Amino acid sequence: MHKAIGKPGHAFRLAIVTRVGLCLAATAHAGATILLHESFGFNTNGIRLDSGGAPKIVGVGIDLGGTQIEFPANTVSWSTPAGQHVQTWQFSASSLDPYEPPSPLESSPSNGSATVAGGGNTFTPDHVDALVDFTLPAGAFTVSADVLPGATNNGGCAIGFTSNMAQLTNNFFSFGQVWLVLHGGSTFTTRTWELHVNGTNGPVVSGTVAFTPQSFPLMLSYDPVTHAVRGSINGIVTSPLPCTATNIVGAGLEGTTLVTAENFTVQTGFLVPQGPVSELYVTSKSEGGGGKSQIDVLRGSKWLRSWPTKNGNELALAVGTTVRTIGLLNAVTFPPPPPDVGAEYTQAGLYTGVDYPMPIPTNGPLVQLLDGASDGQHNYVLDFNNNAVYACDANWANPVVLFTLTNQLARAGITYDPSNNSLWLGGYSSGVIENRAMDGTLLSSFTVGHAGNAALAFDPADGTPWLHNQANLSGTFEQYSRSGTLLMTQSFTNLISRGVLGAEFLPPPRPTTLRSPVRTSSGHYQFVIDGVTPARPTLCRFHPT
Repeated sequence: MHKAIGKPGHAFRLAIVTRVGLCLAATAHAGATILLHESFGFNTNGIRLDSGGAPKIVGVGIDLGGTQIEFPANTVSWSTPAGQHVQTWQFSASSLDPYEPPSPLESSPSNGSATVAGGGNTFTPDHVDALVDFTLPAGAFTVSADVLPGATNNGGCAIGFTSNMAQLTNNFFSFGQVWLVLHGGSTFTTRTWELHVNGTNGPVVSGTVAFTPQSFPLMLSYDPVTHAVRGSINGIVTSPLPCTATNIVGAGLEGTTLVTAENFTVQTGFLVPQGPVSELYVTSKSEGGGGKSQIDVLRGSKWLRSWPTKNGNELALAVGTTVRTIGLLNAVTFPPPPPDVGAEYTQAGLYTGVDYPMPIPTNGPLVQLLDGASDGQHNYVLDFNNNAVYACDANWANPVVLFTLTNQLARAGITYDPSNNSLWLGGYSSGVIENRAMDGTLLSSFTVGHAGNAALAFDPADGTPWLHNQANLSGTFEQYSRSGTLLMTQSFTNLISRGVLGAEFLPPPRPTTLRSPVRTSSGHYQFVIDGVTPARPTLCRFHPT
């Protein structure tokens, strides 16, 4: 969706649905409305207006402070630190931003931006602000910018909303009601981000995002009705964070030496993720048969990475600190073929050298294992041919039959639900999705509009089940509420015409309890860690008292 924005003598258009895999759900009306926008363009003649409406020369190295914002015209101006030899936000020029809509202030192929510079460009610990006055709309609102976070991991670039317009260094640390920072780095692997509320005094969520050689799109939404904040980093959407922001009077940028930002926008609406929030690992084989099965990793609307399986016939999987697959078939024929074998991989797809023998025996009927699940201590698998559900240990060994379903409904998908220690099963010959207790008791069910339901997985970020619509081979995943309401669909072109049958989400770290601290003679502490779950990452925090 686009909205035309008029200015004296010309008009331009801004994308309301911004960034691949994201959209803004407006709270009061069908479409989002642009409230503020800045391309940091130099205009065709290098002249813009200052805060009093007088002409101001702009260009590389000119301070941004005192310049009227691009839209809406004749309203607010940028506030930045001022003075000789002071690091501040300055106009700069960058390579073309693929996410930025056209602007009349940027004649092709030029591309204006803003960079923290000055003072000899020596790195300082100060986080310099560029702020504009902001009047809250009714309902939710979103700030966004495309940023280059610099080369230092103790620096970076942030977007946010503040309750103070006077402090122009380190503002967000004290007055940022909601703010999202992306830290820099000198490697070509990942960058770290943090989502803060109430300066640095409130809850915080953090994570990493893959490095990209171009700008990182950042988006940050706040909904004063639901009291929720959500961020997006390069299309990866965070989980909602509870927050009650107060006295927001401004919006803007905060950054350290030589970070760059462009395409700054504030608009109405709240971020809605398109696709799963957590990383989703899926297994597939081509419908033509033959060849090795493949593992793909998805998140949001993005395909992240993939790798071929080591042993070839591996579909059911469990995901924790590593990815552990199980073989597909165990058949009794003459001569009997060897049962299929699974394997272990790092989350990046490297084979660890560990194989998992077929754990499910057969004395006649074909065993066919399409999808798996895990609670961190046990792995679960559904035998498609025999409607039997097994629990194994974390290494796909020591199988125990949990229950066998005797009706004729074929089921292909399975996933674990931590909210009630239960399993979800997906109907392959029908549209029935079942939630069953560990003894097979039916707890609830709902019906979707098609058969071929496979690759069930439970997203821990929002507590919703996802499944793959295997019926049309379009690479389409569907998200449902626990009661069966279709929430969204997301298709991945990389998976078209592939038989996607296994899926599991990357679980979050599990909290642990530390007890019996002992201080050694060297001054170090030793702990007994209670509550650690095998195959799950474990985070430990120590607060001395």
